[in-house]
Amino acid sequence: MRSRADLAPGIVLLAFGIWVIVESRNISYTNLIGNDPLTPATVPTALGVLLSVLSIGLIVRSLVWRPTTVSTEDSSDPVAEAVPRGRAAQVVLAIVVCVGYAVLLPRLGFVITTPLLVAALIAVAVGRERPVVTALIAIMLPAACYLLFIEALGLDLPVWPGAGPMP
Repeated sequence: MRSRADLAPGIVLLAFGIWVIVESRNISYTNLIGNDPLTPATVPTALGVLLSVLSIGLIVRSLVWRPTTVSTEDSSDPVAEAVPRGRAAQVVLAIVVCVGYAVLLPRLGFVITTPLLVAALIAVAVGRERPVVTALIAIMLPAACYLLFIEALGLDLPVWPGAGPMP
């Protein structure tokens, strides 16, 4: 659904995309190979560019949006239905969970906080209908992230509580 309500999020996302691009340029890197085109800034820069381009599309689309005539049988406001009732609380709760994750990660470590984050986000998004599936995803997804980011890519993350980043 297109509406003028997309303008403000588009502007915020554009600002965030530009910030990601600028900040990713500040990532230090020592080029040992000599002519390596891939640096630690490559992925964040690409994601910032993608976010910026998509947000510009959202802004343009919201500016050229023309409301259609609403039939008499459906008098609901399209902007009011952009976020279904009850979903705003879920969005706020998901943001609180992510902020809590950022605060707890350095203290409790990746191994404890990431499964909790995944389980909490699944519970916020779909409820508690399938706890076994939620538990499996909450264990398997962080395990895959651990293998990719810590073992394969060698990134430093606070893996265990109080241990700080693993080398």
